[in-house]
Amino acid sequence: MQKVLPVVVEAAIAGVITVGMSLAANLVTDGRSLWWALVLVALLSCAVAVDTVERLRKRRAEDPDVPIIPRSRSAATGKHIALGIALLTLLGSFALVVGRLVSTDASCRVEELRNYRELPYNCDIAWSRTDPAERRVPLYRWPKPGPVALDVLDADHSGSDQFFACQIESPDVSDGYGFSGGSRYWALAPGDDADLWGWMPQVFLEHGANGDREPNLPECSEEQKAKAGTTFVA
Repeated sequence: MQKVLPVVVEAAIAGVITVGMSLAANLVTDGRSLWWALVLVALLSCAVAVDTVERLRKRRAEDPDVPIIPRSRSAATGKHIALGIALLTLLGSFALVVGRLVSTDASCRVEELRNYRELPYNCDIAWSRTDPAERRVPLYRWPKPGPVALDVLDADHSGSDQFFACQIESPDVSDGYGFSGGSRYWALAPGDDADLWGWMPQVFLEHGANGDREPNLPECSEEQKAKAGTTFVA
């Protein structure tokens, strides 16, 4: 029984890692594979740490001169070491995730040479997620999904440059619009049809499909929030 148990445990760990790797591969297009990578790294860290400690203990049993952590109440055990390594791995990976969101997942940038001072942020829209025959993105009166849009952003009207003022987080999750789920974040901009200020679900941003906050858009002030539904004046 003592020989069978380690084999079962190792097989279970290998199974979890295999399933996790498969899920990670399938989630690449959804922007979540990095989180699965963190889980896999933590599992591998635990497995390596436990295996290393056990190998050292076996060597000490054969040769007492081999240095090993002593077995005492105050000493760290193999499980504690494995847990510590996994925790440090997750914390370090979390820092990488934050840096990734700030550096590579930004859809917006400051456009200084712009006549409209209220719209300083030029953001990339993922027009491939819209109807290819229309390429129109809805703007809503309130930061919540609805059956009728207040106005739209039209790629054929304004071209590739889409300018925004700010963003807010709403308790209402936007619709997925056929891809990758919704988002709680909404960006404020004037529309192209009626020149009305409205809220755009940020799932339409180039890097918005993961539902995260756009790192380069500031929070809307109360004055900016009040613009929704009003006419845009250049």
